[in-house]
Amino acid sequence: MSQKLGLLKRMLMSDEEIEDYNKKNLITLNGECVKSQGERIIANFLYNKDIDYIYERRLKYNNRVVIPDFLLPSWEHHVIIEYWGMNRESYHKRRKVKQRLYKNHCPYNLIDVFPHHLKTLEDYLTTMIDEKKKGWFHL
Repeated sequence: MSQKLGLLKRMLMSDEEIEDYNKKNLITLNGECVKSQGERIIANFLYNKDIDYIYERRLKYNNRVVIPDFLLPSWEHHVIIEYWGMNRESYHKRRKVKQRLYKNHCPYNLIDVFPHHLKTLEDYLTTMIDEKKKGWFHL
C-alpha cells in the first residue's frame, strides 16, 4: 500500500482502529514503518524532541555499505543509533561485526541501544547524544 493511500485510509479510521493498526504495523509518529517496537519508541522519542533523523539510510564508506537504524545528520559529526533488540546468537555475532565496522571504518559516532535502555530512554539518549556532541568520540 502506498504511503499516501495508507495515510488516507488511517484518516478515515477511528482512534481505536488507528491504535490497533499502529500496534500491528509499527508506525512512528513521523509516519514511518519500522521493524520493531524498540525502534518505534526510539523514533518517537527523536520526533518528540525535534531531533532530525533518517531511518535506515544506506551509507557507503570505504567501499563498505552499512544501514544503521537511525542516522542523526544535523551535527558536525553524524551520530548513528543502533537498536539491538534481538537475543539470538547469530544476531549477537552480526551486532559485533557491525559495531567493529562502525568503530574502525566509519566516521560516525555510534550509540548502542539495548532493550533495557528503553525504560529510561529519554535519560539514556539525552546523555549519550550530549556526550557525542561534546567530545565526538567513538565507543
